[in-house]
Amino acid sequence: MSSSLIPPPLADSDGASPPPHWVLIDIWCYIGDLPNATTAESTTSTGLPIKVTFRTARPPLLSHLCVHCPGLDFLRATPKVIASHADLLLLVVPFDPLTALSSGTWDYFVYRAADPPLLHLIPPPPRSMRFNDSEVAIVSHGDGEYAVAALAFAGTFLSVNKDFHLHLYHGGKQQQGEWVSKLLTLEDQLRDKLVPLPKAAAEYRFYQETRKTIVIGGERGTVGWVDLWRGIIFCDVLDDHPVLRDMPLPLPASGNWDRLLKQTDPNYIRDVTVSLCRDSIKYIELEIVGTGETHTTVQPTESYQEWVRRKPSINVRDPSHLKLLSKLSGCGHSKAALRSVAMVFPTISMDDDHVYFFSIAGSTDKLEAVVTVDVRNKKIQGVAELDVRKYYFGMPTYIASEMSTYLKKVTTETVSVQNSMVLLLDRVAQERWHMDKLKVQQLK
Repeated sequence: MSSSLIPPPLADSDGASPPPHWVLIDIWCYIGDLPNATTAESTTSTGLPIKVTFRTARPPLLSHLCVHCPGLDFLRATPKVIASHADLLLLVVPFDPLTALSSGTWDYFVYRAADPPLLHLIPPPPRSMRFNDSEVAIVSHGDGEYAVAALAFAGTFLSVNKDFHLHLYHGGKQQQGEWVSKLLTLEDQLRDKLVPLPKAAAEYRFYQETRKTIVIGGERGTVGWVDLWRGIIFCDVLDDHPVLRDMPLPLPASGNWDRLLKQTDPNYIRDVTVSLCRDSIKYIELEIVGTGETHTTVQPTESYQEWVRRKPSINVRDPSHLKLLSKLSGCGHSKAALRSVAMVFPTISMDDDHVYFFSIAGSTDKLEAVVTVDVRNKKIQGVAELDVRKYYFGMPTYIASEMSTYLKKVTTETVSVQNSMVLLLDRVAQERWHMDKLKVQQLK
């Protein structure tokens, strides 16, 4: 077993603290048999026993799953979380170690934070249903029922009709469902009217390039497929006759148009999430100008066309924060060094005005961290060093999830440990860290 797959030695709490309202889940699972009250058991498609355990940590630390499956070594591929909603996680587990890199050799499991926790093996999608992990959502809709939905663009770069394949699987406690596919057409193409692309860019970009999914839920099971550059396609996946609806995202900031035209990964500077109470969609864009970044606090708006921009300074109150941030900058311990900290790939909190940035050391040190910025109160809220045994390929591998609120008995791990730590603010301001041009918007 690869040492990078063995879970870190996180200390268990006494259970007195309530679970966090939401968590950042590492999508790549650890391998180990560490049972607790969250452990669920099932069987793979090849008949092997499998256990899945959820280990909770407060952001900016990463929560993670531990998978234990005697008989599989996971040397070529690692179990992966691909979707989350409410009390559900959808994960894929490679069942053939010799051909694990093929999409046809993954088992699909639904993990439910019930009492007791449940782990269901569902049928894999037929090979004719092709979609990426980023195009998949899972929707919980009461009494153990759920739907897995994937939306894949069916056209080409220059297709006039915007056709999509909606692949659906309906499951529940007692029933074994089957995959079905529907061909849907996006009739009202709002983004072409409100956020048109230059002709040169439109010729080599698909109409929709989904980077993530968001779930509104409700009786109709509303899901949004997010193209972070252009907009969100919504669909009520529980309807008998689902319809696609387009909602444009705001135009890129002036300094980001070049990134759009050059096909830069939009996750680098943008994020969209749904609030825990499901009453708003939050959006952020980071505009990098010279050596700094600016940002704004979250403001409620009546439509996606409204913007608010501010230029606050950021407080760094804890000297230990300052020390780690200086190490991330690679420029030594100084005020100037803080301006060189690379903080990108923003992830918006689901329940407050915090934004979580991925940061990688600018020096030869192997150091990657998650930095929490309270954008309303203008201060660094925390820094968590990521597990140095994992390689994140220069980008974050975590998703926001409210799974933690559904766990009956949670082991909450928030203490400092080797390779992973949380630094909390508890002292007077020591330094001020200035950023330039970060935009945050809340969409109603």
